[in-house]
Amino acid sequence: MAFIHNGRLVLCEEKDRLLDEFAIASLQKEAFRSLPHDVVLGYKESGYGVEALVRRSVAPPSLKLERTTLENIILFLVKGENEQ
Repeated sequence: MAFIHNGRLVLCEEKDRLLDEFAIASLQKEAFRSLPHDVVLGYKESGYGVEALVRRSVAPPSLKLERTTLENIILFLVKGENEQ
């Protein structure tokens, strides 16, 4: 799968590898702020906390992760805020 946004190649990878590498973490804001920057690719804040797209390979082992979808990966990369 290749994804181009605003004329820039955002990602190019096999679908199964993307689904294995990325996950969703739902966190309280304090816990989110303590995550290393290289873990988070995009996030959404709400009144209930933060939902973040993270890389499984560098996520802390204690972080509870949920499977994601290709749609979520694209939405977080395009619409999620990309800086902590």
